[in-house]
Amino acid sequence: MLLSITNRSVSATDLGHLLHKHPARCHEVELAFGKATVFYPVADETACTAVLMVDVDPIDMVRSAGARQGGWALGQYVNDRPYASSSFLSVAISRVYGTALNGRCTKRPELVEQPLDLEVMLPVVPAGDGVILPKLFEPLGYEVETQRLVLDPAFPAWGESRYHHLTLRTKKPLHEVLKHLFVIIGALDRAKHYWVGRDEIDKLLAKGEGWLNDHPEKDWIVRRYLKYQVRLAREALERLAPEPEPEEEGADEVAEAVEAAKEPEVEKRLSLHDVRLNRVAELISALNASSVIDLGCGEGKLLRRLLHQTRIPKVVGMDVSSRVLEIAHERMERIPPFKKQGRVEIFLGSLVYRDSRLRGYDVAALVEVIEHLDADRLDSLEEVVFAAAAPRTVIVTTPNREYNVLFEGMKPGAMRHADHRFEWTRAEFQGWAGRVAGMHGYEVAFEPLGEEHAEHGAPSQMAVFTRQGGGSLTPAPRQEEKKPAQEPAKPFKRAFSEEFFSPEAWVLVRELPPAEADEICRAHLGGRARGFFSLPDGHWILAAQQTLIGHWADAYNADAPDEVSAILSALPWQGEDTVYFFTGRSLVIESTWVAFVRHWMDFLAVEDDEPIVMNLQRPWEALIFNSGGGIRHLTGNPPAGAESSGREQSPHP
Repeated sequence: MLLSITNRSVSATDLGHLLHKHPARCHEVELAFGKATVFYPVADETACTAVLMVDVDPIDMVRSAGARQGGWALGQYVNDRPYASSSFLSVAISRVYGTALNGRCTKRPELVEQPLDLEVMLPVVPAGDGVILPKLFEPLGYEVETQRLVLDPAFPAWGESRYHHLTLRTKKPLHEVLKHLFVIIGALDRAKHYWVGRDEIDKLLAKGEGWLNDHPEKDWIVRRYLKYQVRLAREALERLAPEPEPEEEGADEVAEAVEAAKEPEVEKRLSLHDVRLNRVAELISALNASSVIDLGCGEGKLLRRLLHQTRIPKVVGMDVSSRVLEIAHERMERIPPFKKQGRVEIFLGSLVYRDSRLRGYDVAALVEVIEHLDADRLDSLEEVVFAAAAPRTVIVTTPNREYNVLFEGMKPGAMRHADHRFEWTRAEFQGWAGRVAGMHGYEVAFEPLGEEHAEHGAPSQMAVFTRQGGGSLTPAPRQEEKKPAQEPAKPFKRAFSEEFFSPEAWVLVRELPPAEADEICRAHLGGRARGFFSLPDGHWILAAQQTLIGHWADAYNADAPDEVSAILSALPWQGEDTVYFFTGRSLVIESTWVAFVRHWMDFLAVEDDEPIVMNLQRPWEALIFNSGGGIRHLTGNPPAGAESSGREQSPHP
């Protein structure tokens, strides 16, 4: 695969300084999957072209320790990976052009931010019908030229391919262009060669800083880059969401109403932000805690109070925003070393995803945090904080909506902050807190925060949850902290596939534990088969009648599931039929047919290389989703006397 970058600016060979690759030499870099070579076919003062050629060795890939097991035997050798722009090219850009990508040039630093007259050429880009390419690059200031490639010039009847010759022209600093390419090439690749985990969010946000948040195709880019892992995409989009500008020390964190740019004058006079933080710090100090975590710590104002006012050995903060955490770090640096040495820690995280780092604390504080979450995410927060982390004391504060009528300049129905998703009355807050306490084994007490009004109550409200039977806040022996009583007993549940399913879909599926998955594979696929490519000779699927009923790839790429759902709904399968999704590995997902029809994209995010869908009630029928984008319906011929239902009559050899 090739990436060509041409500079036509004055002193065009400055491109060599930025890339840290001399135009007179050929440069080679060994990669885990092959070799990258940089050479300059043209290099003079009017034009300088650097070509990055990535030679992917399919043999080495298959032989490597990390090679994926299963799959079509020849498919690991015969594919588009050596030619089409893909995650391999993104990795090569990072490895070979890493200094330029990160905006560094030691010898000529003035070149880093200098706009260059650049032309970028990618000869083979997988992009379906190609409509998405201008949508991705034109908003970033590129002139886009595309040409769709035919499958084979020798056989024009075969038609056009899903690959395009892409040329981009722009006047930008080189590091911006490389960051755009790094992210967008990765997003266009449906089959990344490496595991996509939470660390990919940090890479995406780092390379997308300054442009991704304002891109009209932001959601598409994020979902595709993170390989449609719904939970990862949601976390990334939450972290990309614009944050209010950091406020000066002592200002109220409850900011403007929706229609106002400044916080209400009433709150300014009350210094409500200080009232909240001072009261929470006072309460924590009185609890004789040995460890505290501030969930949603923001700029670290509560952390500073605790470091100055208490001797708590461990004070930790977590927030979903990397920007405010940078501010928190800077402010922690101004605290004298003797007050913070070995006591404080700050890390990035989300309150709606389970995280082992949240366990083992005596006290957790959520100061004006819950109202920033969508109401339908509160169930996730409850699971993370009260069930999984299960601290002995949880302190939650939130605005009292009834008090808003006293704020001058606030319109009826407005909220105190543009980012608030809801604000509760006292009764609503107490109802929620009482339900949570009852479900998770806590007692709860309430306290007003700020000066109370006879009719509307205090401007803010606090709930203090105390775990029943928790005893003293002196830390319990470590064995008591290892596994909270509410922790689920199925360690396999989050082993793999949960990351790919939306919360709505995840409750409708079950990832089988390994022993059960092996049993189901033996019963329905036979022998040691785990998917289509490992089926034993004589299996009914290999001789089945095949009907192409539709195509899924374009709908998947466009995030438009309805057309495929309609195709699947037309099959004579019943909604409550039990279906098994075989991935080609020792991973089997069980669900109902109606759930699969509705959430087929989540299933294919787990595996899209010839997965098999089998119906327990119709064991002589199956679906296969071809890696090329087709959906095949297979029907076999049961032998005489075979029943058409029940696992016992499953037609494996």
